[in-house]
Amino acid sequence: MFTIYHHGQQRLELITGRYSDNEQLYVALEEPNGDLYADLSVCIPDIPLAEGEFIFKTYSGNEGLLQAMMHTRRIKVVRTVNPPLGMLPVCRLN
Repeated sequence: MFTIYHHGQQRLELITGRYSDNEQLYVALEEPNGDLYADLSVCIPDIPLAEGEFIFKTYSGNEGLLQAMMHTRRIKVVRTVNPPLGMLPVCRLN
């Protein structure tokens, strides 16, 4: 568990897995009661990723989450990609 400041102070757990269609890294935040707080990653099969990298979902309800997560030092932006969704950061967990 760690604290993040996104729409107020939140205590969350970082969870990971793999997308079934191409094995890209899935990253999400979970509330203490087990409810999903946010999907941090998005699966874009056409974009090659190195082991441990994921594409950070910055749209929809995730506005401000990239900055909040970078402030916790739990992720690091390694580059950006430009899929049809627009510029998205590629991150690595610390």
